Amino acid sequence: MIERAVKALLSVVVGCALTACSGGGSHSANAPKARPLSVAQVRAMVEDYEGRLQAAYASGDPSHLADFLAGPQLQGNTATINILNDRHQHNVFHLHVDDVSITSQADDRIVAAVQDHTTDNAFVDTATGQAVNGGLPGPEAQSFVLFFDRNPHDGRWYWTGAQKQ
Repeated sequence: MIERAVKALLSVVVGCALTACSGGGSHSANAPKARPLSVAQVRAMVEDYEGRLQAAYASGDPSHLADFLAGPQLQGNTATINILNDRHQHNVFHLHVDDVSITSQADDRIVAAVQDHTTDNAFVDTATGQAVNGGLPGPEAQSFVLFFDRNPHDGRWYWTGAQKQ
């Protein structure tokens, strides 16, 4: 009984956070129930969202992150880009998605395991365009668990969390 109440409360909290973070207003109708996404569709979403994130870091412009990020992902990435801007730096990286698998999928949540690698990854001085810190952290193979939540008001999927493995 308590577990069911906690799940219901979390559902409300996540729904409210998604609405607030994604700029949604109060909508009288919820979006229709989502169809399950295929691995190919989730991979395309990961690649799209990663590309947009790369562009935001490279330009130092977090203004469009709320179009595809919500909750902790939105807050953390916005704060990081703003800190880098205060330091007159941008993070320039290019990422290639190697593998995506869906570990769980519900109507409004997808959890995916992702393996990827960066082909380059450096912090760049915005005044000189030169890499700082010897070009580190540099290329890296990575594994993450990514969390995507569907906004029940507009039906859009938002990247809401990531855990490095």
